[in-house]
Amino acid sequence: MGGVTLLQRWEAPGDGYLDKLALVLLFVTAALVSALLVLAYPLYLVLQQRLREGFSLLLSTTGWLVLILVSVIAAIVFGLHG
Repeated sequence: MGGVTLLQRWEAPGDGYLDKLALVLLFVTAALVSALLVLAYPLYLVLQQRLREGFSLLLSTTGWLVLILVSVIAAIVFGLHG
């Protein structure tokens, strides 16, 4: 029996609770990975008593992310997307 035939025999639950659970777990995992990427090195710098560098990196990263977010929202609002 082929893999496609086997997959076609599987059915999703009627209420779709697993779909919702998978979506929440995917979101939480993505948020965790993003937080680690943004916060790990600044935290390392702070723990090494390099407070100014750690906070500077954290603030500049946050600033760039806010700038990108505002740009994307502006592109959506003003119809600049393709």
